[in-house]
Amino acid sequence: IANCKRLIGDLDGAQEAIEQALESLEWGTGDCLDEANVLSIYGSLLTDLGNIDEALEVLSAGARDAREVGDRQLQAKLVLQQSSTIGWYEPARGLALARKALRPLEPGVSPHLDLVARYLLMILSCELGEVRQARALFDDWRSSFETQKGHAFWHGRVLHLEAALARQEGDLETCESFLRQLLDHYAERGLQHDLALTTLALGEVLTASPRF
Repeated sequence: IANCKRLIGDLDGAQEAIEQALESLEWGTGDCLDEANVLSIYGSLLTDLGNIDEALEVLSAGARDAREVGDRQLQAKLVLQQSSTIGWYEPARGLALARKALRPLEPGVSPHLDLVARYLLMILSCELGEVRQARALFDDWRSSFETQKGHAFWHGRVLHLEAALARQEGDLETCESFLRQLLDHYAERGLQHDLALTTLALGEVLTASPRF
């Protein structure tokens, strides 16, 4: 319930549901696996609220719970959440966490997590100016991402990655093209926050373009 409320923008409702879930865990079995799953959602909510340091602490606690019960995939997922949470503010720290997540991640068990890990490695390397490494990794994993083209989640992220790579490589025209496709993608789905951020990114590219 908490995650459903979070996804539709009812952050107050999500907070209330999380508090109820944590209280139920406290009075119930206190199962580490259940707690780790609740903390995963709580970390996402705190990130949405802009409480980054608290989100990292909560996700770290969830990763410890997952490790205690031997759930390596959930542990990796929670570390990847930490990477995504901090990566846009401190790319180097986010990249280190993405690499850390590879250790418990068992290849092939969760194709989605495999792609999340590689995406974070690529986009954060790109943010740090390590474009050749990011491009090489993308070329290695391109076919895996191509199979997800019909999935809105991955279609948007691949467009974002293509735009970021093109910009770092100095190809502003190609970057502009990908950003315009990304704007259409977000507009069709009513993702206003992402639409606003992409509009700002396009404005920066157009300002830097020699055509204007």
